[in-house]
Amino acid sequence: DRARETGAQLWTQDVDAAKKYGLNHIKSQRARGISRQVGVINQGDNGGFQAVGMAYQSGVARAWLLGFDMRGGHWHGPHPGMLQKNCRFDLYLDHFRHMANDLPIGFSVVNCTPGGALECFPRRDWREVFA
Repeated sequence: DRARETGAQLWTQDVDAAKKYGLNHIKSQRARGISRQVGVINQGDNGGFQAVGMAYQSGVARAWLLGFDMRGGHWHGPHPGMLQKNCRFDLYLDHFRHMANDLPIGFSVVNCTPGGALECFPRRDWREVFA
């Protein structure tokens, strides 16, 4: 498949999905802020939050957010079938606020999403960052 052709790493917090599809697995937990426990991410009730946790776990110094509108809906439309659920953007924003207040020294998050509701991280224009 395309991800494997490009050398992309495929990760999941779901043990069964990791086994079934041959993905890398990372343990997750329901906790506030960002996990400092090696090999564990906090869930934050959304994949974007988990991606920032994965960035921290990978050892990078900065996570750049693009597409984190947090105003409702997904850029790709609703999830199909059992994956469809009510998105609680108010809850997601609360989780990100806790993360912003809990970032470890040496790791930062920069929001490059224009006009989004996520205001707890410093903002930069995506055209400058990704030029």
